[in-house]
Amino acid sequence: MHLVDSIYVAQAAYRHMKESGYGRLVHTTSGSGLFGSFAQLNYAAAKAGIAGMSCTVAIEGARYGILSNCIAPLAARTGTTGGVFGKLTDRLAGSGEVFSAGGGRFARVFTAYTPGWTAPSDNGHTTPSEMAAHLERIRDGSRFTIPVSGAEEVHHLARLLRTDS
Repeated sequence: MHLVDSIYVAQAAYRHMKESGYGRLVHTTSGSGLFGSFAQLNYAAAKAGIAGMSCTVAIEGARYGILSNCIAPLAARTGTTGGVFGKLTDRLAGSGEVFSAGGGRFARVFTAYTPGWTAPSDNGHTTPSEMAAHLERIRDGSRFTIPVSGAEEVHHLARLLRTDS
């Protein structure tokens, strides 16, 4: 229900927004969907799907002036989050973003990737022990890239492979 209903509502609104060349969508995801949670598999999967849907709507809607974002309330009483951004609403010009809100704290939540480690191109396959030997570099979060889309990560990887050759 969480994901399917969100898709139906966004789809119906998107058609009108596309025609008018303008629109704003705010979807509700949750920390369970973004980070996982004990004993909430179905709920977490649906809420993660909503975040992915919102980012995709942002990408597809950009050319029509449609912005799409998510909030991720930390409390189950989501009725209190209606005006949660108050005067900040005008400052939220970004699209495809997820915001965590709870207990008076507001934060942007994002998915990113580290520079990682690229296996040598002359290596036919990578073994678990080779990966383990480079795990510190793979996990190093001191630098990261926030991709705009999954396609951007693929292009980034292609650039890395060309420069490492």
